[in-house]
Amino acid sequence: MGADKMRFSQIRRCEVINIRTCRRLGYVVDMELDIKEGVVKALIIPSTTRFCWWFTKYQEYIIAWCDVRQIGEDIILVDIDEEKWMHSCQEK
Repeated sequence: MGADKMRFSQIRRCEVINIRTCRRLGYVVDMELDIKEGVVKALIIPSTTRFCWWFTKYQEYIIAWCDVRQIGEDIILVDIDEEKWMHSCQEK
């Protein structure tokens, strides 16, 4: 594929890094698409927070596409306020 195209399987192997905090957020597991417009709206990255060894809180970052600053071969750079984009996952 050319430099201006990337498959979802390639994006899933990219580590997401917040340039505001220089923190590793994780890897993309899903994307939110606008099917009417045919565009990516957001990247979804899981996060796990442990308070004690028995209590784990499952959350995810839902990062708007406009906050993606650059996509490289193996890294995606984003500029976000992490607390603003953190969402709790619902039990299924």
